[in-house]
Amino acid sequence: MSFKKQVKMFLLTNVSVVTFLTIGLGAYDPLHIFHKSWITDDNRLHGDMRMQAAGVINNYAFDSIIVGTSMLKGMSASLTSEKLGGVFVNLSPNGASIAERKHLINYALKKKAIKSVIVSFDTGLDQNLIRSNAKFPVTKFSYLYDDASINDVKAYWNYKFIGCLASLSTSTACYGNKRAIQRPLGWFEKVQIRNAKISGIESWVHAEGGRGKNINSRIKRHIKSPIKSQAKYDEKLKLTQEIIDDSLFSLIKENEGASFHVLFPPYSRFLYSLWKNKNPYKYQLYLETIRHLVVEGAKYKNLKVYSFDDMGYLDNLNNYRDMRHYNTDMNNVMLDSIKDKKRVIRVSNLEAFIEKIDKKNASYAFDVELNYLLNSYKGRR
Repeated sequence: MSFKKQVKMFLLTNVSVVTFLTIGLGAYDPLHIFHKSWITDDNRLHGDMRMQAAGVINNYAFDSIIVGTSMLKGMSASLTSEKLGGVFVNLSPNGASIAERKHLINYALKKKAIKSVIVSFDTGLDQNLIRSNAKFPVTKFSYLYDDASINDVKAYWNYKFIGCLASLSTSTACYGNKRAIQRPLGWFEKVQIRNAKISGIESWVHAEGGRGKNINSRIKRHIKSPIKSQAKYDEKLKLTQEIIDDSLFSLIKENEGASFHVLFPPYSRFLYSLWKNKNPYKYQLYLETIRHLVVEGAKYKNLKVYSFDDMGYLDNLNNYRDMRHYNTDMNNVMLDSIKDKKRVIRVSNLEAFIEKIDKKNASYAFDVELNYLLNSYKGRR
């Protein structure tokens, strides 16, 4: 066979393989990006909403969305629909900054006639400062939320999904867990019971599955590596404001027909007090983030900003499985606040609210808890 024919055969073979795999992956479609499953009859969803949300948006019926982080994963879409009206889905990806979540929110707003958007604005872990997560860069999922659908098959061009296709597997690893788009309320009740077992300072340290070691590490980070200068603080504040403007206000401005509800997740009073005493620039950044959202957000009639940081709930570490993550009951408090138009922070009550929470955070006696957590892991590897 001549060299020319060999090259032609090589190219034809490769084109045929790529075409066959593309068609096969599109038909197999375990993320439901192109269609609901042709292989399984039950509802199956992958846990990583950075990827899975595209399939939900493309092929399921709803008119309202919850797009938080892990802080809103405990918010029941079915209960939200019941309390607020409409049909909600929860598309909250763990650890995603508002800049990352913008891709999901914007895509949903373009594809559906969205009535309501519930968003958390997380000041912990500097998520308000992240445009793209180093562990999961935006480029790994943003193509699912652009105007072209032909490139969406890239989600499957990896050893995992090609292997799944080869065996037509319906395993959890390939097709995700069996669960309804709107989880039943009983699921959240079970989660609340499970969370309670690892909540509270004693359980953080001693309970099986407790997060004490991770909490200890985070505490040390705040103490040993705080924001150290006014210049560094100014830089972080500027970036925060730019990200809010680019990733949130731009969507609110462009979608006047949708109601936006921005929630500041209530971290434990212990964490706020830790910031205030050991990382004061971080604490100031948190307060100024609230100010910017409320003051600049006042321009938009379709936006409401909520905070729960004045509640006594924050004072009890038994409500928290770590310094930030509250139990599912707080999500119900949030829903009631949206329904009843309570705990809304406006320009008119902003300064009084900040003064109130600042006093609470300043007067919280956190030293005993701090020393207990620091000393619990001395000498441990």
